[in-house]
Amino acid sequence: MRKSPTDSSALTAYDAVGVSLSTLAEADAYRVTVATFEPGGTIGAHPTTLPQLFHVVDGHGWVSGADGEKVQIVAGEHVVWQALEDHASGSHDGMVAVIVQCVDVEAFRSALR
Repeated sequence: MRKSPTDSSALTAYDAVGVSLSTLAEADAYRVTVATFEPGGTIGAHPTTLPQLFHVVDGHGWVSGADGEKVQIVAGEHVVWQALEDHASGSHDGMVAVIVQCVDVEAFRSALR
């Protein structure tokens, strides 16, 4: 076992405000990141690079896809965006989400019920 602190940095791309990211794992075909949204934190609309699963583990907020419609999301829920799909997210009260990006959207099959 190896224990270490998790580094995080403020997200400044995509007109983001009040969001910090901690990358937990990364390779050519995937990335696992924890996004922490402060109250009022947002990430503006931008296209995904890879298919992306956004799973809320604490708090609640909103997400939107290509149509820009904000959909409420709470801890225990997730969304999957396809590669190159415009998306955005935010929270009025604060939220923590695990973001998994993977080259093969089929990796999210169990999440796509």
